[in-house]
Amino acid sequence: MLKIIKQILANHKKLWKDSQFLLRIVLHTAFLSVSIILTYIAVTYTDGYSGLNIVPDILLDHIPKMDVGLIFFQGSFIFILSLLGLAILMPEAIPFGLAGAALFFLVRAGFMSMTHLSAPFIAHYSYINYDSLIPEVIFSMNSGNDMFFSGHTGFPFMLAIMFWQHKYLKYYFLFCSVIAGAAVIVGHLHYSIDVFSAFFIGYGIFVIAKSLFKKEYEFFENIPTTEISVSLKVR
Repeated sequence: MLKIIKQILANHKKLWKDSQFLLRIVLHTAFLSVSIILTYIAVTYTDGYSGLNIVPDILLDHIPKMDVGLIFFQGSFIFILSLLGLAILMPEAIPFGLAGAALFFLVRAGFMSMTHLSAPFIAHYSYINYDSLIPEVIFSMNSGNDMFFSGHTGFPFMLAIMFWQHKYLKYYFLFCSVIAGAAVIVGHLHYSIDVFSAFFIGYGIFVIAKSLFKKEYEFFENIPTTEISVSLKVR
């Protein structure tokens, strides 16, 4: 264990002295910040159509409602903590991870602005009490009318594609994606098309990010074969 900790510290020390690594961290942190702001604007825009455009759904019309607040919010919090832990273990993944996340938010903001559908739970009466589960600032980023496409499903699936060569990480992110997708459907929080399309869009965003951010992907591919990465990677 001590040897692994020393490897992690040495790796961080080396990377954070790399000017190219630092530059890309700064640039993509800014990119992610802008994408999050645009997402907020898109959510605010779609809220103007709240309650006006509810459509039938072949799954939601036949599936009983369940309270999925624990998975939807607390599960998301645990997921974010796991990403922070991954950044500590594999700092080489940070630049490409930030770039991919920023592109994901940007694409989703554009998509939700194009299609004006109100949340299905308005008609189907989801059990989730948003105000009791999350702070207002987070609620404003996820008010329930940000339908197409499901970020809870698509984002972990995109990460699964990114870490496809890392056995346990791949399975973890796939598990998170499937659980989140199932939760938003049985909770009547998303239309079924929001969930099923998210897998295809998540994969597409990864392919675009890989093409646009080649240097960042080089950092990502150069994760060293240490005791840490060997335990997470398919040999």
